[in-house]
Amino acid sequence: MTKKGLILSIIIGIVLFFVIHAGIRYAQYRTNDISLCLVCHELFVPYDEYKGADYNRDWSGVGIGCAECHMYPYEEFKKSPHYANAAGLRPSCTACHEPHSFTRIVRYKFIYINKGGYGESPFHKLSNSLRDKPEWDEIRAKLAKKVRDDFLKTNSQKCWDCHGARFDVRLKNLKVHKRAIEKKKIERLNCIECHYNLVHAEVPWPEMEKSGK
Repeated sequence: MTKKGLILSIIIGIVLFFVIHAGIRYAQYRTNDISLCLVCHELFVPYDEYKGADYNRDWSGVGIGCAECHMYPYEEFKKSPHYANAAGLRPSCTACHEPHSFTRIVRYKFIYINKGGYGESPFHKLSNSLRDKPEWDEIRAKLAKKVRDDFLKTNSQKCWDCHGARFDVRLKNLKVHKRAIEKKKIERLNCIECHYNLVHAEVPWPEMEKSGK
């Protein structure tokens, strides 16, 4: 390859990189833009009710439309201090939960083998379980375990993403936190070990309750 051809290839590569990067960023932006949903859907829950602040939103997945499918979890959220509190702060759904990727939603909703019946897609099966109270009560324990396990593995990073950045000093100076830090000889507490059942209806956690953490 000539020197001129090499330079041209590098320039084309740089341009392609920026075009692809811009496309990905735009897709992430659009999948978190409520106007995209409104192209096809009528929303029944105002997005402002659960979108949270920008600092606790995850831009790498779909963070809109949560309450449309997750109806019972959303109703529980509305009764919690995370929804209404003296500080006037309200986290988004994705401040605690990993958002679904756009490709996952498309795959669950459209890419499947339908045997001819109505509502046979994986998406309908999941969304129906979250709209049906008895079925939701059956699966809530399994979902709670998954979320709690994720928080344990990440040392409750999602809690610290919101609370730590703003209240780190105050949290560390609380007497109960000081005692726990000194007892465990650690720099940072794993919030979920004590603070669970804060947002949704209570789900027992026998392992943690027996350990006395």
